[in-house]
Amino acid sequence: MRAKALLAMFLLVSASFAAWQTTAALAMVTSLILVAIVFMIGFGFGVDALTGMAKDEVYQLIVLAVMVAALYGTDSFINALSTNTELAQGAPNLQTAALLSLNSTIDSLSTDYASVRAVDKSAGIASSQMLSCQLQSIGYTVSGCGGFSMLAGPFSLAGTIMGFALGELNAVHRLIELGLAYALTLLLPLGIVLRTFRFTRGAGGFLIAIAVSIHILLPAGIVFVDMLGESFLASSDASLYQPKDTLSGVSASCEPGDTGDGNSDAAISVYNSLRAAIKSYMYIIFVKATLGPVVAVLMMSAGIRAISSLAGAEVDVSALARVV
Repeated sequence: MRAKALLAMFLLVSASFAAWQTTAALAMVTSLILVAIVFMIGFGFGVDALTGMAKDEVYQLIVLAVMVAALYGTDSFINALSTNTELAQGAPNLQTAALLSLNSTIDSLSTDYASVRAVDKSAGIASSQMLSCQLQSIGYTVSGCGGFSMLAGPFSLAGTIMGFALGELNAVHRLIELGLAYALTLLLPLGIVLRTFRFTRGAGGFLIAIAVSIHILLPAGIVFVDMLGESFLASSDASLYQPKDTLSGVSASCEPGDTGDGNSDAAISVYNSLRAAIKSYMYIIFVKATLGPVVAVLMMSAGIRAISSLAGAEVDVSALARVV
């Protein structure tokens, strides 16, 4: 056990500097050497329990080798798809494609959010304007701009939804960045090292599942929703939902002394501008900023659950052989 602990510490240090494929090979070779030693001890002293355990560990190493090969093949296949111009616009890999998509959505939504805030601010200033007069200790106040107060609710709701959408986008963006930085350099090598040893197999399988899900499934969810969205925007029914900043240049202006219909018409005009802009915001907010992160997180969660149960479990190779 002490020898295993020392070897594991050595492998953990090397995992930060070597590619995950090298660390996986080193971990499996090390575990194979230890299993061979255990088998020789059991065979030499006639301890059937040791020889049986050694044989089981060899089977588990074979299963781990198949998992590593499948992971490498899957990652290469998906990254090859992501470099396709139609899918990722020439991005070098799947993760970069997802980050570029999120950056574009964040920039567009931030511009729309700034427009909503600017008009909301001008409408708030306009609604607070009043005209007062005092004659012989008798005063009166005219609030000709009171109609702009009706805009507080719609603009507040629009700003709140946009704020939550920006929070979702930035959270997924940060998670993909963390996966790009640590999934293959720390989590996956550490999981493979722990998966090779009998007593840490469950923890190793869980780390492998997290690394694979963050590295592949999370960005794949973003790219998948982008593919669906691009197909929708290309249809003739999506003209109203094309992203455009229709509130740019709109400002609420009011004359406090005007008690006619001028100020009411101005408030209604600002409200109509917001209503028209909402249609162009719906695609970014509900598809790109809400559906995309939700699908990506669901794919990541499902991947962690499925892969951890597979990679962290004792696989009965004999039963699989009988099935074949």
